[in-house]
Amino acid sequence: MRQATLSEPGAADAIRSLARYYRLLTAMRTRFGASVADSDAWAPFVWKDAFASGSAASAKTSRPELSFETCCVLFNLAAALSYSRFTLD
Repeated sequence: MRQATLSEPGAADAIRSLARYYRLLTAMRTRFGASVADSDAWAPFVWKDAFASGSAASAKTSRPELSFETCCVLFNLAAALSYSRFTLD
């Protein structure tokens, strides 16, 4: 589901996918509690730094924390919502 979320072509599709993925992450944390809490036992979540410039433009950040993934998803959801409102004008 994560790969599908990252490859959505339009803002409306991206918003729908990101919101669904966020609900999935939240439900997973709520349902399983401490067993999915942030720990080094998780596979790392990798994101590209959107604000890097120059040779660091392809820099990626990797953290094995569910809260990191959730924050990244919320950031991208906010960006997609902002973009969709911008294109309406």
